[in-house]
Order: sequence, then C-alpha cells, then structure tokens
Amino acid sequence: MRLLTALAAALLAQPASAQTETGATPALEGGSAQEEKTLVGDVGMPGPRPTPEHEWLKQLEGKWESEAKINLPGGGEMTNRGVSTNRMLGGFWLVSEAVADMGGQKMTAVQQIGYDPEKKQFVGTWVDGTNAHIWRYTGKLSDDRTTLILEASGPNFMTGQGTANFRDTYRIVSKDTMEAVSYVEKGGEWQEVMKAEVKRVD
Repeated sequence: MRLLTALAAALLAQPASAQTETGATPALEGGSAQEEKTLVGDVGMPGPRPTPEHEWLKQLEGKWESEAKINLPGGGEMTNRGVSTNRMLGGFWLVSEAVADMGGQKMTAVQQIGYDPEKKQFVGTWVDGTNAHIWRYTGKLSDDRTTLILEASGPNFMTGQGTANFRDTYRIVSKDTMEAVSYVEKGGEWQEVMKAEVKRVD
C-alpha cells in the first residue's frame, strides 16, 4: 500500500518548481503467500498462524490507483496521482512499493505492515529514496474494523525543523475502494495534510 504522510513529506520537501502533479503508491511482485507457506510445511517447521488482524490486511492486496489532494504548507494544494501494487508475505506482512513522479523526478518507496500479537498492535515501516529516515509505525483498527490507523514520528516537513507526529488512515469503503487520509499533529490536534480516493484496478 502506501504511507501517505511520508509521501507527502517527500513531495512537500521539494522546491516550489518541483511541486507539480505527482504519483504515489505501489508494491512488490513475487511468489504467493501460499507458496511460502508450502515451503515452511515441506520442511516440517511448525509456525504461528495469521491472526484476524493479518487477515484484515489481505483485502489490501492487489493493484490500486489513487488520486490525492495535498495541502501545501504555504497554502494552496497539489494533486497527487499514483499506482499501488501490494502482496501478502507469508500471510503476515503486507508489502508495498510506491512509485511517484515528483516534478519529473521518480521516487520509489517500500512499505510493510504487519500485526504484533504480543503487543496487540499493527507495526510497520516505510523507506523511500528521497532521504535516510525510516518511518516506524504502530497502529490499530477502528472499533467498527473499517479503518486502519497508523501513527509514526519523523522529520517535520511542514516546518522544515525538528520532528512531528503523523497519522495515516485507510478506510475501507467497499472491496474495490478506499479512502486514505494523512494528518500531522499540531497543537495537540490532528491537522489534515492529504486525502486520497483509492480504487482497485486489478
């Protein structure tokens, strides 16, 4: 899938001349989770089973297209379009690769999201080719289990100084549609940075 906040950070960090139409979100292609499970079983290694939270992530598999509106720090907004291809790794991790065109410059990012049964929370990471920071998530599902809520701390791209807390939400609208929203914490409240409509295309 994608971490909208990190993508927004990368986009908004570009000079004004590069703040034009962009793309976001994709994932890694490879062997199926079933193949990986079979390999484990073939060597007789017992292992943990995916939890309901891992099963929840499976609905995010596939290829998705998105169109987002980004609120720029200095005012105004920018449109961000992209594609995301996601796959499950062994039934436990959702692995995604994001590709964006940032003012003519290609950005590639890799995201993984899983669930830690011991900590009883979602966990994950995001890295991209624009900087050396690794975003580390923790998160949960909403009470109605329609929305994945992830939070992370990292460079404050809104001010260009220090760090800030960020939140990304992925709300399931239907099996083929999601709404993704990114926020930055400011003055103890969550301020919307980006909102995207995400549609399955494969």
